[in-house]
Amino acid sequence: MSTKLAYLLAAISIAAVWYTAEEYQVVSQTPGVSVLKPQETFQETTISVSDGGQNEVTFSAEIVTESEAIVVSAALNTHSVDLNDIEFAEQIFLRKDGQDIYAREVLASGKDHHRSANMQFPQLTKPYQLVAKDVGAVPERVLHVN
Repeated sequence: MSTKLAYLLAAISIAAVWYTAEEYQVVSQTPGVSVLKPQETFQETTISVSDGGQNEVTFSAEIVTESEAIVVSAALNTHSVDLNDIEFAEQIFLRKDGQDIYAREVLASGKDHHRSANMQFPQLTKPYQLVAKDVGAVPERVLHVN
């Protein structure tokens, strides 16, 4: 067998093992034999929640649970309250077992009466709460995620 052919076969074998490792998990190994089973895939879920509007401001969110993060698209809407002073990174957070968890990343948009933000949080297990603090003269708005 030529050296080029040997290198090609070795590269194909390495690629096949890498590809297999992405989709399968080794459950037992006997010398020379591996038993593989498909890896369980994470089920992404989406939840929509809203407080229905308190003090003329509606706090709503779409929450997407991904394999390594919770992504929250939070929205604040009103026809009468100026929302320009809202700091999403400080005033919107998750709460789990009494502990406040702040977003790792925040991308806010909008102005005046319509504000929103895409926020990324670390992965949590349910139940937890999405909290908006001091928005529209309401000390704390809590949306429950079960």
